[in-house]
Amino acid sequence: MSYGNNGIVPQFNYGAGFGTTFSPTFAARQKQPIATLGQEATRHDSITTSGLQQSIVERVDRVFDLDFPMVPQSDLAGWDAFIAWAIQGQQFQYIPDNTATGTYVTCYLTSDSVPYKWVAYQLFSISLKLRVVVTAEIGS
Repeated sequence: MSYGNNGIVPQFNYGAGFGTTFSPTFAARQKQPIATLGQEATRHDSITTSGLQQSIVERVDRVFDLDFPMVPQSDLAGWDAFIAWAIQGQQFQYIPDNTATGTYVTCYLTSDSVPYKWVAYQLFSISLKLRVVVTAEIGS
């Protein structure tokens, strides 16, 4: 049984050396392709009374949301272990399709809380907001 996105289920690799793997039973809803991830700026705007604006941009991040509307109770232990790692600000790999493990992004959670919501008998939902880790080369 699968849910949405043609049954394509993601995978999360986390822990030391990304050695721990977790694949939810059901797919995320409304997920974005890696090539078109959203953008979010951390910026500070100053607007004078005459209407002049000055904006200072700290950074522009690639961000995306994952909504898992159907999480069976049998997945909760796996989710709990993954979230216990990720909520500490630890990096992990997100693979949108667990059958194509060569396509992934390294990211981390942007939130300091991830609530489980009860949907129906033995069924929960989880929503995550992820930020892609920026890698920079020295001298670039």
